[in-house]
Amino acid sequence: MKYVKKRYEIRGLGIERLLDGLQKAGIPLYDVRRVQVHCVRFSVPLDQCAQAEGFAADHGFSVAELPDSGSMRQLNQLKRRWLFLPLLTVAIAVLMLSLQFIWRIEVIDAGIYGGEVLQYLAEANIHPGVRKQAVDLHALTDGLQYRLPQIAWASAEIQGITLRVQIIPGVPTPDLSANIGGQPADVIAACDGIIEKLDVYAGTAKVKAGDTVRKGQVLIDGLERGRLGNEYRPVPARGRVLARTWVHAQTASNMLETRSTPTGNTSTQSVLRCPWYAYSAEDEPNYLTCDMETRRTPIGGVWVPLWVECKTYTEVALERFARPLEDLQAECGLAAMQKIFSLCNNKDEIIDKNIIFSMIEGETIFADAYAELLTEIGRAVPQTTD
Repeated sequence: MKYVKKRYEIRGLGIERLLDGLQKAGIPLYDVRRVQVHCVRFSVPLDQCAQAEGFAADHGFSVAELPDSGSMRQLNQLKRRWLFLPLLTVAIAVLMLSLQFIWRIEVIDAGIYGGEVLQYLAEANIHPGVRKQAVDLHALTDGLQYRLPQIAWASAEIQGITLRVQIIPGVPTPDLSANIGGQPADVIAACDGIIEKLDVYAGTAKVKAGDTVRKGQVLIDGLERGRLGNEYRPVPARGRVLARTWVHAQTASNMLETRSTPTGNTSTQSVLRCPWYAYSAEDEPNYLTCDMETRRTPIGGVWVPLWVECKTYTEVALERFARPLEDLQAECGLAAMQKIFSLCNNKDEIIDKNIIFSMIEGETIFADAYAELLTEIGRAVPQTTD
């Protein structure tokens, strides 16, 4: 018990003689301090306190025990709080048990496949609260790659209490609808247009340059004249048909812009949060409109699902302002042209383009973009027998 000590205050004449006598009696003294001429304070190990008190009393000194400090105070506090150690043991046991489970699931870079990944995890009975040993990572990745053949690969790993599933999308498969093999086929128009150039490699041309065609109209018939000249045989028609076509795209923008101005009122809220519980001693402010900034501070790191959220609320007033017409037209026109570009293929040539603006009741501006393209409209489809 040499690390646990009691502290005393000794008063009397001949303090030096008392200290020398205690040393000769083999009683170690710690942190000796003279308070007054005839008063000194020091600490004595707990197992030698009775001997020190008796020695001082026998030599006519006044002995007063001082309040506990340091390790002695901590020991006495533990004695008074005898439930602390059992509760601490139970808390550690519960924490170690909770680390054997998955409490969070993160799906990374899934894109359009995010919903299918979550659905597959639900079907595989993988959810927050499942034991880590019940999750086969290899079977999970193999199942995802079989379920989603369009992706390049999938990976899954467990970090602390989090299951991270990462999806790497693959290259989209090409459209093979025009690949009809050696079956008889016609080349039809994929959209309306005016024929600019026609090159026939197999079959019989049904239109010529300058003709106006409609969507679905046969451009190259899948029939060829035979050697005798009086008979036709079916063939897979092939050719290149360039035509002038038109595309249209429309965008809309609100002419009124809502701006938020801080009023100067702010409020903070601290929330102690874990995956299954949240506690806060403060209520959220009763602001009509406000901006909120959240800062998270983990308490136990990656392995313990416990963190503190510090939220800062800033009250703002909302006002509506009219935006400059020139800025609106530039923004709306650019968005409309971007839509036009998204409708074009890489091989399309834009011959001409135009943008028309219009307004409705002074609140919304519309941009209608029109573009004339030189594009290939021929699509091969199998022939149907009537």
